[in-house]
Formats: sequence, structure tokens, C-alpha cells
Amino acid sequence: MRRVPLYLLAAVAAATGFAQGPAGPIVKRPRPAASSRPSPQPPPRRIGERPVENDRPEVAYVPPTDPVLLLAIEANEEFDQKLPNFLCRQFMTRSRSRNLGKKWKDEDVVEAEVLIADDKEQYRDIKIDGRLTGAKDLSQIGGAWSTGEYSTVVWNLFIPPSHTEFALEGPDTLGERKTTVYRYEIKQENSRWTLNMNGKQYTPGHHGKIWIEPETGRVIRMEMEASYLPADFPMSSAAGAIEYDDVEIDTQSYLLPAMAENTVCVRDTAVCARINIDFRDYRKFTADSSIFTTESDIDFGQPLPADAPPQEPTTPEAPGTAAPK
Repeated sequence: MRRVPLYLLAAVAAATGFAQGPAGPIVKRPRPAASSRPSPQPPPRRIGERPVENDRPEVAYVPPTDPVLLLAIEANEEFDQKLPNFLCRQFMTRSRSRNLGKKWKDEDVVEAEVLIADDKEQYRDIKIDGRLTGAKDLSQIGGAWSTGEYSTVVWNLFIPPSHTEFALEGPDTLGERKTTVYRYEIKQENSRWTLNMNGKQYTPGHHGKIWIEPETGRVIRMEMEASYLPADFPMSSAAGAIEYDDVEIDTQSYLLPAMAENTVCVRDTAVCARINIDFRDYRKFTADSSIFTTESDIDFGQPLPADAPPQEPTTPEAPGTAAPK
């Protein structure tokens, strides 16, 4: 079944981000199959370090051998095949910070009914602070918005084209769930996460952590952060997290998103934006419907100065962009 990357679009007024932390541990690429003439390999690169042009050797995908990761790959494929068409309510609280995320101010709440069918999403009945907007798509509401959280991000971790590198961190407990934590990294050349701001676009590599149930292989939580953003790109950091929980749909239990958070900061300013997403009222959908595909993207309008007053949202000039709020 074909799946596309997650889309996350936003405006500086209320999107997603925090200042990028120090470089993480070294993550090594799985060893390629032996050959009579092995390709030269670059030295290990620390997470967050800028890639260079010759740091992209062509290697065949080598699947992980860790039994928990192998179980996760299997669970990921089964999830993709078994998930029914369904509806849910999504609530996005949009916030802004003017001091690099030390203090946040909530701006508004976007509510929408979401239809998920055949790996595609459709948003309708879109409201802001309880008032119908008349928008037919989240890109029309102005300000920050996010789509694609339902399975795309985790699914992309375990497909061969991503060439994801994993490193075991150890056991952890989330609520009452016992999990095994892994660090991961997807190199820039294999990434499907696209960032947009002020008409500029960049697809960064990203790294983070995943929490996996060792008995089932199900991913319970994922955290991700852009590994590197170029100096001429107006976004200084981009990150997100998503947690999953068991949800009953038509008497069957499925692991689906319970909450998500996406944050970004604007380069050379103290302005950051955040979206907190709540997922509620999951239920089965059986009627035929016309739906569209989403991908993985963050889109911002013009950056706001630190002392700028709040502005009224405006309609984006083109699909896939968002004006500052």
C-alpha cells in the first residue's frame, strides 16, 4: 500500500519549534554486504553536524537485526493493512512564544472533523474558537496547521527507502507500558519531511527517539527534530512528538494518535510557535468519500519581530503556504 510523508504546515503566529539542543550520540549506518571492492565510507558524523556532499555513499539497504525492531517492522506492515476507514475530532491549540519557548501564550483552538480512508485525509467542519470558518481545507484558515499524524511519520521509519539508522538506548516506562527506547536518524537524502518558510523550502534529515512495546513491536511514542537547517533558511529549529494509545473502533482495538506537539523557532529572533494536537471521538466510517493526500511539510509566512503585535489571520496566497498570524 502506497503511503506518503506527513505534512505539517504552519504560520509563525502559532506553529511549532524550540532551540536545537547539543549534538547527540554518534549513529552508525548498518554495515553493507561484503563485496570484493568495498566503497569508501566517510567517518561517523554526529547528529546535528552539517552534512557534506561526499557524505552520501551509495549503499544497499540493510534491515536491522535487533528482534524488537524486526517485530516493529512487522507490526508496522500489519497496521497498514488492518486500519479501517475512520473519523475523529482533532483539536489544535496554537501558541506563540517571544522568548525562545520559555513562556507560551495560547492564541486560538482549531477544531476539525477528520476522515482517514485509504491512507488519505480529509478535513471538514473546520472551526476556530468554536466558530465555523467555511474553509474547505486547513490551508485556508491562516496561521498554523498540521496534518498527517495518524501513521505516516512512524510508517516512514521502517520502510527501506528511509535507510533509518537505529541505536538501542534502553528500557523505559510510559504510563503503565513497558517499552524499549531507540535513537534513530534518517539522513537528509532519504528524508520526506519538508519545511517551508517565506517561499523557501528545505527537506532536512531528522533524528530522535522511539518507544516500542517489546512484546508487540508497536511504537507508543516518537520524538523527532531536524538535524540541520542551513544558515540561509529562515527557520532555526523544527521538532515534534506524537503519542499513541489504544482506541476502539467498531469493537476492534487499534493503536492511534492520542496527542501530538509540533514546534519551530524563527532564525535570528526569539519568536517560536507551537501546535498541541488532541485527538478525540474515534469512530468507523463506512460511506464513500472524495479525499485528498497529505505529505510532510512545515510552512511559515513572514517571521514576526519580537515586539510585533498580534495580527489578524489572512488567507494564504497559494495552496501549501500560510500567511503570518
